[in-house]
Amino acid sequence: MDVVPKISDIKNLKDLSTVLVLPLLCACYIYQTEYILSLDSFSFSVDPDSSGFWYYFQIVVIFVGKTVWAAFFSFALYMAVIYAYIYIHQSTIHLIVLILLTFGFVGVFATDRINAYLSLAPLWYYTSFVVAFFLLSMVEQIESDT
Repeated sequence: MDVVPKISDIKNLKDLSTVLVLPLLCACYIYQTEYILSLDSFSFSVDPDSSGFWYYFQIVVIFVGKTVWAAFFSFALYMAVIYAYIYIHQSTIHLIVLILLTFGFVGVFATDRINAYLSLAPLWYYTSFVVAFFLLSMVEQIESDT
């Protein structure tokens, strides 16, 4: 059994991360928050007394709303990271990758210690790995384009 991963496995992880990063971030957001849409005084939730079409319509509206919100926020954060990489310092993404990988390893191997301070769903720790590999693949793409 090989302990050290092959280079081709890391390349596959980078390719897979470009497909999985946004759906995983959206799933983490939906999983971590309540199943309700709210903005200031407006609130929309699933009415447990409703039945049939209206019940499923409420579920779909909340799911789509939360997915769109998480995707928009994730994209804005990604653009800020790319901006920092290009205009501030090129080691920005490498530092973020280091932080994300460390967070993922601490979450996977020391869940009890980190959950004493944070009440995060375990899916966030695995998502941090995917985001880190995604950022590494984007760095390679940016460097090859310039």
